[in-house]
Amino acid sequence: MVDCAEPEMSREPANGRETAALTEAHPGSMPEGPAPMLDVHAPHQSVHTWKDFLIHIATITIGLLIAIALEQCVEAVHHTHQRQQLQHDLLQEARRNRDILTVDLELESQSGWFRGVLAATRSIPASGETAINLPSTPCIPGTVGTNGMDPVVQSRYFAPSDAVWMTARDAGLIVHLPTEEARMYARLAHNYALQEAARDRFADACQHIDALRTRYASAIPDRKVDVWVMNREQANEVADAAAAADSALRGLMWRTRWNVKFEQGIVQGAQNYDQVLMTFAGQNH
Repeated sequence: MVDCAEPEMSREPANGRETAALTEAHPGSMPEGPAPMLDVHAPHQSVHTWKDFLIHIATITIGLLIAIALEQCVEAVHHTHQRQQLQHDLLQEARRNRDILTVDLELESQSGWFRGVLAATRSIPASGETAINLPSTPCIPGTVGTNGMDPVVQSRYFAPSDAVWMTARDAGLIVHLPTEEARMYARLAHNYALQEAARDRFADACQHIDALRTRYASAIPDRKVDVWVMNREQANEVADAAAAADSALRGLMWRTRWNVKFEQGIVQGAQNYDQVLMTFAGQNH
């Protein structure tokens, strides 16, 4: 009996056609191999002559010099950006400090209280105790305080900031500034240290006066007046404290006015200390 079954056909061509059809229908479905990497290596040919050797060395040297030059260019651009940012931040801090110091100068009105104490204590006789009325002291323990003399203007002292300069110094960024400009800001930082010391002296003097008030004075209800009851010796003690506070206040105000002019010079574009001094001369005229 003849076998009528059809001969088995090979599946390989069909599989090939199916693969091609799938590839055409879904071009992104087939996995792709890794992209070839750039392989940098020395020439394959060996060096036979001095000329080939020198060319080889010159090629390597030029490549290294180009790499170093590019790195230095990147560093120079980065340092330029750091310098410009630092100069901008220092200028903004100068503007803020100028405004703060201008307000601090209002503290000078407290001098009237201290001089009023000096005048009032002179009238106390040598024997016995005497009561005198004085306005509430402007001194508040723990701070330079408010101006108790003026019911409208309650002046407070706010310390200027040198955060930008101190941060830049600690981070080693000062080297990016021109030398004369860096010296100018270093001089300003020194002036602020002197002003801080003057502020501390005034704060100590105010604290002493507040302690004397606790001993010799009592407040009158609903009135901004204190009644001081003292003998001659006690009055002299209060007068000495008032004189010391007034002297400390004048020292603080002198430093504050100096730094206001210094910051104003920087805001106006001074880039060295001589230009700051020229700003002082212009303001005096």
